[in-house]
Amino acid sequence: MLADFPGTAGDTNMLCNLGRGTVMATIVDPLVVKRHRLRTRPKFYLLLGLTIWVAVFYGFYPSFYLNHWFATPPLMRTLTPLYLIHGLIFSLWVGLAVLQPALILAGKRQWHRRVVPHPRLSL
Repeated sequence: MLADFPGTAGDTNMLCNLGRGTVMATIVDPLVVKRHRLRTRPKFYLLLGLTIWVAVFYGFYPSFYLNHWFATPPLMRTLTPLYLIHGLIFSLWVGLAVLQPALILAGKRQWHRRVVPHPRLSL
Protein backbone atom coordinates (compact mmCIF):
# COMPACT_ATOMS: atom_id res chain seq x y z
CA MET A 1 0.00 0.00 0.00
CA LEU A 2 2.79 2.44 0.82
CA ALA A 3 4.54 1.61 -2.44
CA ASP A 4 1.54 3.05 -4.31
CA PHE A 5 2.42 6.57 -3.17
CA PRO A 6 4.70 8.56 -5.44
CA GLY A 7 8.09 9.44 -4.06
CA THR A 8 8.49 6.51 -1.65
CA ALA A 9 11.58 5.17 -3.39
CA GLY A 10 14.02 6.65 -0.89
CA ASP A 11 13.95 10.31 -1.82
CA THR A 12 13.00 13.17 0.49
CA ASN A 13 9.29 12.32 0.51
CA MET A 14 8.28 10.50 3.67
CA LEU A 15 5.07 8.87 4.81
CA CYS A 16 3.80 9.31 8.33
CA ASN A 17 1.40 6.74 9.74
CA LEU A 18 -1.20 8.61 11.78
CA GLY A 19 -2.94 5.46 13.01
CA ARG A 20 -6.25 3.87 12.01
CA GLY A 21 -5.00 3.37 8.45
CA THR A 22 -4.53 7.09 7.83
CA VAL A 23 -1.32 7.97 6.05
CA MET A 24 -0.03 11.48 5.51
CA ALA A 25 2.67 12.29 2.99
CA THR A 26 5.25 14.85 4.07
CA ILE A 27 8.16 16.34 2.24
CA VAL A 28 11.39 16.81 4.17
CA ASP A 29 13.93 19.17 2.68
CA PRO A 30 17.41 17.99 3.74
CA LEU A 31 18.77 21.52 3.39
CA VAL A 32 16.25 22.85 5.91
CA VAL A 33 17.20 20.12 8.38
CA LYS A 34 20.90 20.82 7.85
CA ARG A 35 20.42 24.59 8.30
CA HIS A 36 18.45 23.99 11.49
CA ARG A 37 21.23 21.79 12.89
CA LEU A 38 23.87 24.34 11.93
CA ARG A 39 21.96 27.01 13.88
CA THR A 40 21.14 25.01 17.01
CA ARG A 41 24.18 22.81 17.65
CA PRO A 42 26.75 25.62 17.99
CA LYS A 43 24.41 27.41 20.43
CA PHE A 44 24.21 24.25 22.52
CA TYR A 45 27.98 23.80 22.51
CA LEU A 46 28.53 27.46 23.33
CA LEU A 47 26.16 27.24 26.30
CA LEU A 48 27.82 24.00 27.39
CA GLY A 49 31.27 25.58 27.17
CA LEU A 50 30.12 28.62 29.15
CA THR A 51 28.59 26.35 31.78
CA ILE A 52 31.82 24.39 32.10
CA TRP A 53 33.85 27.62 32.29
CA VAL A 54 31.58 28.98 35.06
CA ALA A 55 31.86 25.70 36.99
CA VAL A 56 35.66 25.69 36.65
CA PHE A 57 35.89 29.33 37.72
CA TYR A 58 33.58 28.75 40.68
CA GLY A 59 35.57 25.71 41.76
CA PHE A 60 38.99 27.32 41.47
CA TYR A 61 38.39 31.01 42.18
CA PRO A 62 39.52 30.98 45.85
CA SER A 63 42.61 28.88 45.23
CA PHE A 64 43.75 29.95 41.77
CA TYR A 65 41.96 32.72 39.87
CA LEU A 66 41.45 35.16 42.78
CA ASN A 67 44.15 33.76 45.02
CA HIS A 68 45.49 37.21 45.93
CA TRP A 69 42.15 38.34 47.38
CA PHE A 70 41.41 35.22 49.44
CA ALA A 71 43.27 33.54 52.25
CA THR A 72 44.92 30.30 51.21
CA PRO A 73 42.63 27.42 52.18
CA PRO A 74 43.97 25.15 54.89
CA LEU A 75 46.15 22.24 53.75
CA MET A 76 46.69 23.88 50.36
CA ARG A 77 50.12 24.40 48.92
CA THR A 78 51.22 27.80 47.74
CA LEU A 79 51.08 28.46 44.02
CA THR A 80 54.42 27.48 42.56
CA PRO A 81 55.35 28.27 38.94
CA LEU A 82 54.46 24.67 38.01
CA TYR A 83 50.92 25.10 39.42
CA LEU A 84 50.58 28.45 37.66
CA ILE A 85 51.60 26.96 34.30
CA HIS A 86 49.27 23.99 34.84
CA GLY A 87 46.36 26.30 35.71
CA LEU A 88 47.07 28.59 32.77
CA ILE A 89 47.16 25.71 30.27
CA PHE A 90 43.94 24.22 31.68
CA SER A 91 42.25 27.64 31.63
CA LEU A 92 43.21 28.14 27.99
CA TRP A 93 41.92 24.68 27.12
CA VAL A 94 38.56 25.41 28.78
CA GLY A 95 38.55 28.77 27.00
CA LEU A 96 38.71 26.89 23.70
CA ALA A 97 35.44 25.19 24.65
CA VAL A 98 33.85 28.64 24.57
CA LEU A 99 35.81 30.12 21.67
CA GLN A 100 35.30 27.34 19.10
CA PRO A 101 31.46 27.36 19.00
CA ALA A 102 31.45 31.16 19.32
CA LEU A 103 33.52 31.39 16.13
CA ILE A 104 31.10 29.05 14.34
CA LEU A 105 28.11 31.13 15.46
CA ALA A 106 29.86 34.29 14.27
CA GLY A 107 30.40 32.69 10.84
CA LYS A 108 34.20 32.60 11.18
CA ARG A 109 34.77 29.00 10.08
CA GLN A 110 38.30 29.68 8.84
CA TRP A 111 39.29 31.12 12.23
CA HIS A 112 37.61 28.14 13.90
CA ARG A 113 39.88 25.83 11.92
CA ARG A 114 43.03 27.89 12.51
CA VAL A 115 42.69 28.28 16.28
CA VAL A 116 43.70 24.68 16.95
CA PRO A 117 46.73 23.65 14.86
CA HIS A 118 45.88 19.95 15.00
CA PRO A 119 42.45 18.32 15.54
CA ARG A 120 43.82 16.02 18.24
CA LEU A 121 44.58 19.05 20.40
CA SER A 122 40.95 20.17 20.42
CA LEU A 123 38.24 19.04 22.76
